[in-house]
Amino acid sequence: MVKIGRGSTRVYPEPTSNPTLAPRTVEQHERDLMVFQFNLLLFTRYTFPYRICFSIQTVLGTGKRLNGIKGPSPFLALLNFDYVQAQVPDYLHCVCHGGIKFLVALWTETKYFKEPWYLDDRKTKILNARLKQMKPPYEITRTSSPLSDIGQWHASDFRAFALYYFTALEDLLPKVYFDHFLCLIYGMQVLLQEEVKVNLVQDVDILLQHFVREAEILYGQQNMRFNFHLITHLVRATLHWGCIWSWSTFIPEWFNGVLVSSTNGTQYVPEQMVKNLLIKKAVRSDAITLILKYNLPQNVLVLLKDFLNISHHDLLSSLDIDSSVSNLKLLGAPKKKLASKEFQSAIQKYFSSVRELAPLHIRSYYSYKRLLFGKKSMFTTTSYTRSPKRINYCAYMKNDVFFIIEEIVSFNCKAYGTTEDVFLLGRVMGSISNEKYSPAPKCLESLHFFNLPGQSTKCVGLSSTLVAFSASDIIKKAIVGFNNCLTETYVVTALPNSVETD
Repeated sequence: MVKIGRGSTRVYPEPTSNPTLAPRTVEQHERDLMVFQFNLLLFTRYTFPYRICFSIQTVLGTGKRLNGIKGPSPFLALLNFDYVQAQVPDYLHCVCHGGIKFLVALWTETKYFKEPWYLDDRKTKILNARLKQMKPPYEITRTSSPLSDIGQWHASDFRAFALYYFTALEDLLPKVYFDHFLCLIYGMQVLLQEEVKVNLVQDVDILLQHFVREAEILYGQQNMRFNFHLITHLVRATLHWGCIWSWSTFIPEWFNGVLVSSTNGTQYVPEQMVKNLLIKKAVRSDAITLILKYNLPQNVLVLLKDFLNISHHDLLSSLDIDSSVSNLKLLGAPKKKLASKEFQSAIQKYFSSVRELAPLHIRSYYSYKRLLFGKKSMFTTTSYTRSPKRINYCAYMKNDVFFIIEEIVSFNCKAYGTTEDVFLLGRVMGSISNEKYSPAPKCLESLHFFNLPGQSTKCVGLSSTLVAFSASDIIKKAIVGFNNCLTETYVVTALPNSVETD
């Protein structure tokens, strides 16, 4: 307990002398529980039965404890179940709505105006302007909003801010604080991968412990809240239960909202939920078919999506894939175009890079504006204007390349000895700079943190020549987290996984 203002608060500083304190185990828990119960028996042994009940309720009610144990857990009834190790720190609450939210509050709330990390009005206005210009892809449900609306931010907003928009702080937050925040960002990017090596996860454990200890030095012991301490438990839970997206509460929290929206009165609430959910389930598939098959009026489309909770991912997963490339589908009506010299040169260079061929003579091709990749990600071209608040034309390709899609084309190329028929034309990002945002704490110089596939990268400039890729070269979708039009500087990050949605 430390004094803060007129009162006091409980803090959780990370020990520096022995940062690897032994975690609690079931055996220790049961030993503490036995001592706790034994003490109760001694206290109530020679009293009347009603005094026994009164004494136990008093101890439990006042919160008296031994090593944090207040009383027996219902999980004791489950045999061969490690109920201590099963209590995992959910990153939605302890990181997104916990540590990240608290850091943003430290940086922006006026009561910290004397602190070195505080962002004054001028810096806040710059940060808000940058956040307003962020254009996430379809995979991020909510578009970015300024700090003035932070009261309406959900956990997914804080996650997007940390994973993709964090570079908006780079020249506003003092470097020591930005580099410290980068340790948490990198740790999250590692733990949110679909697959990650165990030794890299173990290195991240050291990095996150450093992040928590450094937070006490930078922000003061009085700000070491419980959510910071929980961050040190993330890696241990990952090693036992898998990457943190696989046991997060984003989906349960989303479904809580679905349940709340399925009621329209205060009487018989459970019956309302069951009835409305069954009705929605019965007509949902028919509604998706209508949306995909017919060009419905916009007001009808919005009504069906809102009432039946039909997301963009639901529509994509309902589409049949019929392209010659197994995980691709071209969407929309094609437009036949004549092949320009620049187009032919780009296609020729692509085929020359994969096999030696005679010069290609392509007279015409079909151009599309949308491409479905793997039933989950839809890519568009830069000329697609129906989603002005979204950028779905940035792809992370093979050979660690970020690519801006200007055109999606298809033509018959069986004569050239390949079954591929869908290609992407556009510009490669970062023809000048490819700086990775990797943590480099001086006290951890013995550790080398490897670059992740699609890790946050500063790219300066675009390639001046048109480049072609096969659509099968796509690895995942990328997000343009920062775009400075004056200097053609971008910060691009690939989505860490294609499983988790908000």
